Amino acid sequence: YMLMRSLAFCQPSSSGHLRSIFQTAWDIGKDALINFRDNGQTNQAAAISLYAILSLIPFVILTFVVAGYIFGAHPEVKIRLLQGLQYLNITGASDIIAYIGILEEKQKVFGGLGIITLIWFSSMVFGAIETAFNMIFRAPRPRSYIASKALAISMVPLAWLLGTASFIASSLASFLPQISDVPFYHFLRSGLFRFGLPFVVTAIFCTLLYKIIPHIRLPWKISLWAGVTFALLLEPTKHIFPWYVTHYAKYNLIYGSLGTIIIFIFWVFYGALIFLFCAEVMASYLRRDVILLEKMFSRSRVPSPLIDERVVKKFGQVFPRDTYVFKEGEEGKEMYYVITGRVQMEKKSGPVKKILGEMGPGQYFGEMAALIEAPRTASAYTLEDSTLAVINRTTFAELLKKSEGVSLLMLQEFSRRLKLTSEVLEQTSKNMITLYIILYLLHVPKESKLPQLTEEIANHLGREKQEVEAIIQELSLRGIIMGEEEPLRSLDHEAIHSFMRTLHRP
Repeated sequence: YMLMRSLAFCQPSSSGHLRSIFQTAWDIGKDALINFRDNGQTNQAAAISLYAILSLIPFVILTFVVAGYIFGAHPEVKIRLLQGLQYLNITGASDIIAYIGILEEKQKVFGGLGIITLIWFSSMVFGAIETAFNMIFRAPRPRSYIASKALAISMVPLAWLLGTASFIASSLASFLPQISDVPFYHFLRSGLFRFGLPFVVTAIFCTLLYKIIPHIRLPWKISLWAGVTFALLLEPTKHIFPWYVTHYAKYNLIYGSLGTIIIFIFWVFYGALIFLFCAEVMASYLRRDVILLEKMFSRSRVPSPLIDERVVKKFGQVFPRDTYVFKEGEEGKEMYYVITGRVQMEKKSGPVKKILGEMGPGQYFGEMAALIEAPRTASAYTLEDSTLAVINRTTFAELLKKSEGVSLLMLQEFSRRLKLTSEVLEQTSKNMITLYIILYLLHVPKESKLPQLTEEIANHLGREKQEVEAIIQELSLRGIIMGEEEPLRSLDHEAIHSFMRTLHRP
């Protein structure tokens, strides 16, 4: 029956499977929101907005400088670049174009050093993104300053490449009404092309950011999912924010001539919030096993069938009755959490087998050997068919590193076990002293007086006289010593044998 019950956990129904998927998604979303708040991502988004302002103008100027060098004989290219900027749907783009026109007249002030400076400032926003990603993905250590700056600068040509693709799409949509004999004319004029290509460009660019910038290895599949999600969430924002600014927000009345810059900062700020939240969802998805284990350990043995079902699906293993989970002396690479059944912990001391305890649902064992990579100090034996969550060393270490709650629970459990061990050692020491006193009394003359013997025993053992007196008093209460103040008359051998039997009792 117990085996069938254990196997039932491993074969969830379709409705249970859907509940498990929903609960996993809920845990990921909840964890992402909590981390978004705790990591201060609002402040990180504000920092990205500031660096975006510091990077955008140098980036655009650098684009026009490079275009001037490459297309110097074709001034119409620069005109189309300015017109293309309007199709990026950036609030306040017309004012930015006016500023660029003024700077374009002073292009000669940019020499080689000036171009390097522009590249340096253009890459600042990528450095801000890397700082936020290090916090989100909990990178073990950040990149060196040189490596970080080299990565940020390398993102500038990538932004150019994808920006050029978006610009070409916008330009084609603008100039095609005058040219009707080009191939795929109707498709190029369609909304699918005009809105779809910028969406694809945004998704590709953000996928590369999610993949390349974090200082940890992220799967391409997860990075692509996050990039597409960000692009989907950004599309309605690109239309809702300009509508809100046009009809309700009066930034120019408050900030005057700085209104355009403030509007752009807010636009980038909202986009950065979405961008960082998608990164938090990515990080929570990658930590989904740790989130599940954290819930499993923190439920304090309160039954939760849904959590048990999810844990069994991911980590569960069935052990039949009367089998060893592991034996003393074996290499320890996993720890175990009891979901159903009972497991007995036992240790051999020569020919004697000592029962250390019994583990039931909600309890765990084997964590010490898994942590310190040491042989097992005891054996685990199933008393009935049991379903255990088998957690490997890497996952367990990650759980302790990333979950303060579980780490605290483990410290409390270690403290409890150390206290129990200390009590056992203290009792063992007391038993050894008691045995020494009995043996000593068995070999002294019967006319010896206990007060004198007490002082002699204390001197031999190097113990306090009061401690020896307390043990002798306990032996008298047990009926082993038949004399106190009077000369020692006799020892009750039957009482001694009874006492010895208690010492060998498990």
